[in-house]
Amino acid sequence: MPYMLASERPHGVPDAATAPTHLSNWEDSMAKYDDLKTFVDGLDKDFAAFYDKNNKAAGTRVRKAMQDLKQMAQEIRSEVQDKKNTGDAK
Repeated sequence: MPYMLASERPHGVPDAATAPTHLSNWEDSMAKYDDLKTFVDGLDKDFAAFYDKNNKAAGTRVRKAMQDLKQMAQEIRSEVQDKKNTGDAK
């Protein structure tokens, strides 16, 4: 993540100079979120092939992708719950 002025950062994003340990955790969490978004965005072709063209193989890929998405979501949910329970979340 490139350096941003305090006025440019979203609320709650720490400055690297003031919170170096939290920044890496924040970046890791945001990387997981970005991966999740990229993953979902990449499913368009298979959804279209299945629903528009009745392509059964695309349906299998969609089902597998939904299972992978469930796993990714569970990992993020667990991380959020752990952070909440340790008192790191505000």
